[in-house]
Amino acid sequence: MKSEEFYVGKEQTYLKHFFLERYIERVAFNIGSFENDFVYVDGFSGPWRSQDEAYEDTSFGIAIKKLRFVHDAYLKQGKKLHIRCLFIEKDGTAYTELKRWADSIEDFEAKSIHGEFENVIPQIQDFIGRSFSLIFIDPTGWKGFALEKIKPILKLRGEVIINFMFDYINRFLINDNREDIVATFNDLFGGEGYRKEYDLIRGKGFSEEEAKSKVYLGRLRKFGEFPHIGSFQILKPRHDRSFFYLLYGTRHIKGLIEFRKVEKRVFKKQNDIRKSIKHKNGAQGPEQLSFPGEEFSQRDPTLLERERNRHLEDAIGLINSLIGENDTLKYVDILGKALEIPFVYEDDVKKFLFDLKNRGKISFEGLNENERTLKWKSDHRIVRIS
Repeated sequence: MKSEEFYVGKEQTYLKHFFLERYIERVAFNIGSFENDFVYVDGFSGPWRSQDEAYEDTSFGIAIKKLRFVHDAYLKQGKKLHIRCLFIEKDGTAYTELKRWADSIEDFEAKSIHGEFENVIPQIQDFIGRSFSLIFIDPTGWKGFALEKIKPILKLRGEVIINFMFDYINRFLINDNREDIVATFNDLFGGEGYRKEYDLIRGKGFSEEEAKSKVYLGRLRKFGEFPHIGSFQILKPRHDRSFFYLLYGTRHIKGLIEFRKVEKRVFKKQNDIRKSIKHKNGAQGPEQLSFPGEEFSQRDPTLLERERNRHLEDAIGLINSLIGENDTLKYVDILGKALEIPFVYEDDVKKFLFDLKNRGKISFEGLNENERTLKWKSDHRIVRIS
């Protein structure tokens, strides 16, 4: 992808691409370690306002470059990883450009489809087949990926990442009762009833914003039958409110762990960018904006740091509750639930569990004499001490 300086003024896109580039590499390397096929699907490919001849400022260009890197790395190890990519775009002008680019790829299979994402689901199913797939849904609004229509591909082997355009959705979701608007949100959420779910979540003390994203994430889990889901927010770079959320569904705890590992890097990058912008605004005026070349000291926690601290408290409360309700729990089960909370990472979970152990509240079972840490792959268990 392009350098940080290229994205000045559109830092939220930089952060999205930063995440995508790193997660694609992780998931492709992981799947390639035990599979021979990997499929990547981009449902809203564009290109839109690309300023680079190689399309390195687009999601599809970033994906191809990173997948080529993974493909070549395995080839050097003597393994042929069969990578296939499918790019979908409904706009005629953008599709012409997309097709010309996709047709030029020769080192692995790249196919393009001209059409609305939610209307070409059978073609997507046929293309994926039985292979593991990563599906990236990155719309410009909230239309074109109705949950009921895309359900068949959500249930396939693999994972999905959805850009939930909160800033746009937030303007209309609850307070706009026009029939045509309500109908589009019924499609987005997979049917009626989401407002009742929203009210129930709000009644539990969650903010309006959290309730809206939680309703959709819960629907995504249901429609895709995902055992594990996750999300995190990308803020407006110059304002203290959310621009969009990246939502995630997977069938394996390993995927959720990797999702959080990449999100941890995005968290730091986003925090640094926002501090840099604030510093430049204060020191030189709002027109002088740039990415950070150094760390800026700040006495008070940033908004993102406050959000992480709040979510850590949520995770601690959840873990305490789980332990209080069960005599014995598998570490992997605790980890899977805790990592569904944004800005919470495996190291945080381990740290809290070891703290409980040192305070005599719990003990660990299943660790052999040479093991010093908890591992989700092993049969490590947490036992409550009465």
